[in-house]
Amino acid sequence: MKVLATGASGFLGSHIAEQLAAGGHEVRLLLRPTSSRSFLQFPHEVALGDITDPGSLLGAVRGVDSVIHTAGLVKARSEAEFHRVNEGGAANLVNAVQEANPALQRFTNLRFLQIDDDQLIAYLKESPDGSHSVIVVVNLDPLAAHEGTLHVPPDAVGVADGTAYDVRDLLTGERYTWGERNYVRLDPMAGEPAHIFRVERS
Repeated sequence: MKVLATGASGFLGSHIAEQLAAGGHEVRLLLRPTSSRSFLQFPHEVALGDITDPGSLLGAVRGVDSVIHTAGLVKARSEAEFHRVNEGGAANLVNAVQEANPALQRFTNLRFLQIDDDQLIAYLKESPDGSHSVIVVVNLDPLAAHEGTLHVPPDAVGVADGTAYDVRDLLTGERYTWGERNYVRLDPMAGEPAHIFRVERS
């Protein structure tokens, strides 16, 4: 798996990236030209950029299987700077993932999916040729965790009845084997307000 890691010049991000490399994954690091490399003593490639610079992110996310986002500020000179980096940076990264995935770029290919919690919304999007499908699940409640069973009709993802397939969460890198009914849980307070699953057919 090829992973883009942000925040890898920091203590937490560098250790996560190092463990990914040790696990045999290809690691790409989003680094500013001035970022410290002192912790980066493991195989990696560098994508120069900054989460506050949207134009630098598309090349960084293109061609990776997942993104691990740990970049951010714990202290800032102002509240505005704190929000610009932490909220704006995360939004810039999600927008870059959207631009790099064809299924997320159109609005006429939206299919809502049944899920048994009214605080969760789920939908599927696919590229025009049907080769690239993404399932998005969002928690509408910003203050509480919600869970439910997501119904994905086999024809929606181009598989036969009873056929299992894999999905990979583009926000966490986690991979799951799915079928027609699938358990999902989202906890915004734990930093998980949404899933963006890419369908991986064999």
